[in-house]
Amino acid sequence: MYPERVRTWTLVTDAISEVGHRRASSLAARGKDLILLGDMQSLLAERAAELRVVHDVDVRTLAVDLTDHDAAGRVVAWLRERDLPLDGLVSVRGGSPTSADPVRARQLEAGLDALEAALAPLLQAPGTVQQVEGSGLPTRPPPPDRPSAPPRSRAETARGHGDPSAARISTPPP
Repeated sequence: MYPERVRTWTLVTDAISEVGHRRASSLAARGKDLILLGDMQSLLAERAAELRVVHDVDVRTLAVDLTDHDAAGRVVAWLRERDLPLDGLVSVRGGSPTSADPVRARQLEAGLDALEAALAPLLQAPGTVQQVEGSGLPTRPPPPDRPSAPPRSRAETARGHGDPSAARISTPPP
């Protein structure tokens, strides 16, 4: 008798961008269950529904703004609360139109760096982090000494997305 296979998940960041969505679709086509991460819940829900129907996979969504200073910790807590073991992380960098803003781009890079570091101990196998640029090409790992960006306020976060009513993980106002 074979042991029961543990269900694992692959987390895709910036799943609302075209690059993130293409990566998620490619993984779903191979039968991977997915966790889509992005900052607009309504668009995440649309992407997840499409992937479920087209590829018959399980898809969870988590709306989070990675520019928040404690976003990585909240993602880890969310995964642990739901007992969702990860077998991979696709870290999409520069795929979002908001990445054209250099300040926001640096904040997102810092948030992605923090997320990758926080998720590394949870990954089922070493070396399962894949970084992709907005072009869809793999990138070099970021330098370890890059300074992190300061956290953004909730008001700045809402202004930067055009959908302030979307459910998201964010820090409470002071």
